[in-house]
Order: sequence, then structure tokens, then C-alpha cells
Amino acid sequence: LGPPTTGSSVWVELRFYDATDTQVAAHRATVAPPGTGIYRQVTSGVAPAGAVTAGLAVGMTGASAGQVARVEG
Repeated sequence: LGPPTTGSSVWVELRFYDATDTQVAAHRATVAPPGTGIYRQVTSGVAPAGAVTAGLAVGMTGASAGQVARVEG
């Protein structure tokens, strides 16, 4: 992750879904403290009962206009 400047936080979230594509659980890890540069971010979790698929989401909380999180994978 390449997080934005101080004042916002970037996170990565592992999401689990059931057979109807409804999210049933999530495990979030936040890059702290945010700053410039490239960070490696890891999250993990055990799938709950009924989960059949998983997805990965990346987001930003408290960002101002023009802030960007860059993700490679």
C-alpha cells in the first residue's frame, strides 16, 4: 500500500461471503501511522461457518480531496 499523508488511514480488509453473496464477516488491518512511502500490509482470518468465497477490499478513512492509495497485487 502507498498510503496518503497524515490525517487519514488506509486499510485492507479480508471479506467473507455466503452462497447468496452476502458478506458474513470481515477482518481489517490498518496501516498506522500513515505517511509517505510504500508499506506492506497483511490481514488474515478464519472463514466463518457458511462462508463460500472471500474478497479483498482496500479503502481510506478520513481522506481529503486528491488523496490516493495505490495498491499492487
